[in-house]
Amino acid sequence: MIYEYAVSPALFKNISDVAFLYEAFGIDQGRLISEYPRKRKWTQVARQLISQHARDESERSALIELLIALEKRALYDRQSAIWDANKGWTENAVDEHARRQFRAILNHKPTTQTDVTTIADIWKVAPWKNPPSLSIARNARQMIDAALPLIHLSKALVLIDRNFEPADARFTKVLIEFANCLRQQPHAPKISQIKYVTTYESNNRTIGQFESECKAVLHTLLPTGISVKFIIKAKRLLHDRFVLTDRGCLQYGIGLDEGDGDVLVTRLSNDNFMNEWDKWEQNSCHNFVIEGSGQ
Repeated sequence: MIYEYAVSPALFKNISDVAFLYEAFGIDQGRLISEYPRKRKWTQVARQLISQHARDESERSALIELLIALEKRALYDRQSAIWDANKGWTENAVDEHARRQFRAILNHKPTTQTDVTTIADIWKVAPWKNPPSLSIARNARQMIDAALPLIHLSKALVLIDRNFEPADARFTKVLIEFANCLRQQPHAPKISQIKYVTTYESNNRTIGQFESECKAVLHTLLPTGISVKFIIKAKRLLHDRFVLTDRGCLQYGIGLDEGDGDVLVTRLSNDNFMNEWDKWEQNSCHNFVIEGSGQ
């Protein structure tokens, strides 16, 4: 739903290629550009190529504006990447892809590498297609798999479902599956705490009782090294169900619980994502943390 792509900075030689990148990348399209290599080198190379190949000052200014816009809404800082100074960008990207996969490698010219494509051939590459929504079976494994590429790119994970019930295995199984995926994540950035925004039925129990129930059920189910911070809000403030990170947001139509049939997962636009990210922790009435102690 939201993926990381390696994009050759040499594409910034051509204004039509840059225009394509501007339209094709960003949260709205579910595609992020890997800042590979890191430490601003990718951006620096792109700027240098713009300066060298722009036909005039007007074109140079337009290309720089497009690059800045891409930096703000599409650039992803890949941590722990490996770079060999004796190799070119394409060779390094292929090596890095073998170590830790990109969704695809978009190069400025054709190569013999099967994992590398060009703008001319991009539509032939299956990983390029990225619809804004998909319907999946309502079981924990498939629900997590839909969000996993986004989670691997993120430093924070927030689950939002107002109907969470600690005694209901339909909810706890999904939560524990998220926690296990975090513990097994093979590369940085790694997340050690899930934030879970939910509510409780005040006519049946107090907040303290709800907290006690969550701790009694989840303490030994959550893996060691992973904690869950519950953020309690009034039920009227919570309607939609989300898997939200610092890099994007997916809406799970029917909820974050197992059940019969399918659940529709939809990628939020950048504006809607930013709105949800800005408000998820606001107006809470109670918080508590559960530390995992399971295997």
